[in-house]
Amino acid sequence: ESRLVLLTWRDLKVGESGQLANPSLEVQVAEVQQVHEGRRFNRGSTPGKSPDAAAWHPCPKFVATDLDGQPVCIVRDLPFWVQRFRLFDVASHRAGPASAPVVASFEQPRAAPSVELRALGRGAPKSMGVQVCFSLASQAATPHWATRCQVRFYDATGGYCPKEPSWEELDPVHFDPNDDDESSVLVREEDGLDLGRSYAFSIRLGDAHRLGLWSEASRPLRFEVPPPVPQANSGLKVNVEADSAELSWAPFRPQPSLVGNFAG
Repeated sequence: ESRLVLLTWRDLKVGESGQLANPSLEVQVAEVQQVHEGRRFNRGSTPGKSPDAAAWHPCPKFVATDLDGQPVCIVRDLPFWVQRFRLFDVASHRAGPASAPVVASFEQPRAAPSVELRALGRGAPKSMGVQVCFSLASQAATPHWATRCQVRFYDATGGYCPKEPSWEELDPVHFDPNDDDESSVLVREEDGLDLGRSYAFSIRLGDAHRLGLWSEASRPLRFEVPPPVPQANSGLKVNVEADSAELSWAPFRPQPSLVGNFAG
């Protein structure tokens, strides 16, 4: 997981030996303070507190260079989980605007995701999917900065769990974290799931620039509609005639855990 970022500013000029052309300019960094774990983010503002003047420090490890004709500053070994950058003129004591928050790396999810079947479409379901649910709780709260989520899965039919599974990775999708520490994404049948097979799932979070580490694999889930079951305390009704007996029972229903996920 790389802790490296490329920065550029308007009218930035590169000098010799990996330095800026203007020797009085320095690249500064400030930590973006995270909201403590368990507290909610204010959806109307950017998570974290804005760094004040005392929080800015010179970046000790950066190289100025031209990359494909674009002058950039390469900052290595980012010091914080989440930070902002700015240019500061030491001679005039003037600072430029701060960058958007930059996440050094996204933490690995603490636990494997949980999975459940979903029927898609109104009335009789036209297709099925799997809701992949996961926790955003972490030490540094980096999952709350995520804007993309990527899912992968492998065929675990028959309880098969190899040391190195043959994962099928889906394209990352846009992700909008919830206010709390729980969220989910939907994997659809057309994403490559076959009815009658069992699958294990894993997720990772990130932004437009990088993705974090994969979570542990979920428990295998059989991708099929389970057969209906008898209603509780329904039993059989017997109507006995002189030369016959008629048996009747209440209609079978979906399993209780699936009632909210399946139509009909």
